[in-house]
Amino acid sequence: MKDALYQEDQDLLREICTEGRKLISSPQHRRVSQMNKVDYDRALYYTHRSEWDNLLILMVRTQDQFLSKKIEHFLHAYNFEKDYSMIEKHLYSLLRYIDHANEISEDSLFKEPLSI
Repeated sequence: MKDALYQEDQDLLREICTEGRKLISSPQHRRVSQMNKVDYDRALYYTHRSEWDNLLILMVRTQDQFLSKKIEHFLHAYNFEKDYSMIEKHLYSLLRYIDHANEISEDSLFKEPLSI
């Protein structure tokens, strides 16, 4: 009885939405998490190297809509804002999101059980 309740709790926890994503233990989910991690690494690299064209391409191709919107806001500010503090604000917002998303993707990779 206790094991059945524990299993139901585990199943329910897998269905609960965390940070806008459902926790699903499947190989496909692991691939999506790894793909997003690559997107975050690319966004950080392109931002550091000032490769705005590549950052724009990443904005269009990524599956993460939040990352896409953060990149869009930063690139718009970089190209059209006269006030440097606004550019800085959007840059820091993008970098904070990349850091947060990397932490979340690492946590989800470590929490998922390994299937052998």
